[in-house]
Amino acid sequence: MTVKEIVAEYLKQNGFDGLCHSETECGCELADLAPCDCFWPECKPGYKRPPRADLEEDTDAEWVIGPQKPERKRTAGIPYPPG
Repeated sequence: MTVKEIVAEYLKQNGFDGLCHSETECGCELADLAPCDCFWPECKPGYKRPPRADLEEDTDAEWVIGPQKPERKRTAGIPYPPG
């Protein structure tokens, strides 16, 4: 089992949607975990949410992964896993 598989399994079992790195505003979802093929020590489990118009860093994003768990509801075609 690889580190990537171990991390993915942990995220799935604990209801996370992917990883986020707040200092670089980077995030990756489970379907494409660590596309950079690197896990930064600062990466943290995160939850997928729709972008917010009031946040400049969200303006060009289709979705965002951050550390705060959003309310679970389907929004604008962004599928949230049940939970």
